[in-house]
Amino acid sequence: MLKSYLKTPLADLLMVFQRLSLMLENQFVELKQKTEEEKICVAHRHKHPCMRKLLGHVSKFALTKIAEQVERATRDGCTGTFTRVWGLPCKHRLWHMTQNNSVVELSDVHNQWLLTDEVLPPEQLDDLPAQSMSPCSRTVEAIKEKFRMCDVAQSLVLEAEVDEVLRKDVPPFQNPHAVTNKRGRPMGSKNKANKRDKSAFEYAHGNRCSACGQRGHNVRSCPT
Repeated sequence: MLKSYLKTPLADLLMVFQRLSLMLENQFVELKQKTEEEKICVAHRHKHPCMRKLLGHVSKFALTKIAEQVERATRDGCTGTFTRVWGLPCKHRLWHMTQNNSVVELSDVHNQWLLTDEVLPPEQLDDLPAQSMSPCSRTVEAIKEKFRMCDVAQSLVLEAEVDEVLRKDVPPFQNPHAVTNKRGRPMGSKNKANKRDKSAFEYAHGNRCSACGQRGHNVRSCPT
């Protein structure tokens, strides 16, 4: 998609910034339109009694996953793999809900699957204070603020340091070195052909430590 907006490899930074802004604005409009469509379009298989509170508030993909678990609901033991991978109630929990005539609450579904409107509308973007995108402007303002906070002696030392930086030559900008891909698996890499690919939910929220149950590390780096 990015190549379709750039269209030319000879674009300068300003053109790249403008094309990226246009691409993000179009993606925002498409995402908002798709969200509104999923709020009103409900499939027949999603109309289970225990799922009535989720209709119009949860994405169609998540509703389909929950409906599949409802259709396969059983009271057998649960390993928790489905909830850990997708952030949705599993078939064992749904079985108990159907037996007790209870419904799935929005709190039982991870926030990733909720069709919320907690995004900033485009019309409100103009009300925000404009911030400079230039690193030079930010640096100059930071130096001015530093001078305001210094006394006379400190300002002399700071002035000497700034003068020393200004006397240095700026190294020329160079193109990155081309990396040639070699055939075969890199040395030291592990064979992961037999491992299951992570779901998008796992990539977004990280793995859970099997020792303490917290996220952000594994059993080898567990502080406990």
